[in-house]
Amino acid sequence: MDFHSQRGRRSFLPDLFLSRGRAHLRAAETAAALSDFDAGIAQLETERRGTPISERLGLFDTANDLFEEAIALEIDNGRVAEAFGLTEQSRARTLLDKRGATYRPLSLTAIAPDTTIIEYALIGNRLVVFTVSTNGIEATTREIARSELEKNINEFRTALEHDDRLAAQRIGESLHDLLIGPLSARQILHDRLVVVPAGALERLPFAALVSPVTRRYLVEDHTIVIAPSAAVYVDAGARRRSAHRTLLAVADPRHDDTVPLDASLVEAERIARLYASPRILSGLAATREAFAAGAPDADVIHYAGHAVAGEETMTPVLLLSPDRGSGSMDGREIAALKLRASVVVLASCATAQGEVQATEGTASLARAFLTAGAPSVIATLWPIDDERAAPLFTRLHQALTAGVRPAEALRSMQLESIRRASAGRDTLLWASIQCIGS
Repeated sequence: MDFHSQRGRRSFLPDLFLSRGRAHLRAAETAAALSDFDAGIAQLETERRGTPISERLGLFDTANDLFEEAIALEIDNGRVAEAFGLTEQSRARTLLDKRGATYRPLSLTAIAPDTTIIEYALIGNRLVVFTVSTNGIEATTREIARSELEKNINEFRTALEHDDRLAAQRIGESLHDLLIGPLSARQILHDRLVVVPAGALERLPFAALVSPVTRRYLVEDHTIVIAPSAAVYVDAGARRRSAHRTLLAVADPRHDDTVPLDASLVEAERIARLYASPRILSGLAATREAFAAGAPDADVIHYAGHAVAGEETMTPVLLLSPDRGSGSMDGREIAALKLRASVVVLASCATAQGEVQATEGTASLARAFLTAGAPSVIATLWPIDDERAAPLFTRLHQALTAGVRPAEALRSMQLESIRRASAGRDTLLWASIQCIGS
């Protein structure tokens, strides 16, 4: 360690601090272990500052064990605020960098009185649930194997996708008991919940969790926002804009052999009538060049076409009509758009899905639009049918143009869908849709 500190490669130091910290732990020297873990994290921060922003993605992933060991030690020592600070420090930092925001420890004064932030951390087979509000920071720990958690989430999603209401209720109650139940019992949840997921929880439709006590969906009692980190939520909220006048709607772009989405054009035309200054790009006119030119000036962006979700190593791609070149736009190109939009609505298949990175979160199309500066992105967790989805997104825009904030607008649409579903007139498609950011 002395050699690499003075003449060797300082990039080796985080792993060396981790190894020595673990040795201290085995010797029951917890103070020395925590000191080494903290020193390793400090060295990581030094490396970040010396690395170009474009190359920082995943830098903390390579030393994720450092954060896990330090967080676990702080939790075991009853230092909840310090454990939460470390969890936040490791989350979505590259996204913040690319948004031009400076990372700072979360101040409780930045949280609205009606809001509770729920941030999850997976430490070995422990699930740590932080709740943060103006009342302070608390933590609850539950034991569950990651494989079991992932299995339950996959089964829940499958039940919702296939409209299997009995299975969705049964699994939804079990997941609610694990993830939300202890918090509800202590009555520490406010009206607005900002959920910061981790690992497999990135794929979970939190809105559709079911209370075993009331048999109500979580969204029936709370407005729900999904955020890559509490810091991203605060930054996005500070950039929130209320302007909902100009609309750029993309409907049914033609790309290679994709299936036409006739309902998306009807949807776009209905939505356009709600705005003072709408513009629709449809069919062959919905080119990559036209979208890139129009998106930066729009207050609201609505995309209803085909999208390719990133799974494992696949890069998420927005499909548009080819013109002078490619008809697709990947996450890196979307992130460079410099948007002023108050909200982006991605009414396409699995636009909130992508490769899940240990500390950065989900590399999805929704995340790309957040990186481009959008405060709120409404996106989907799994493939959706355009005919069934069209009325839902129309109702969403009706609420937006009435001045309702994006997360609340989404909730109003979901509540209406729940009422219609209980009368046998709608599906569980609403559960796929999330508001991400603020």
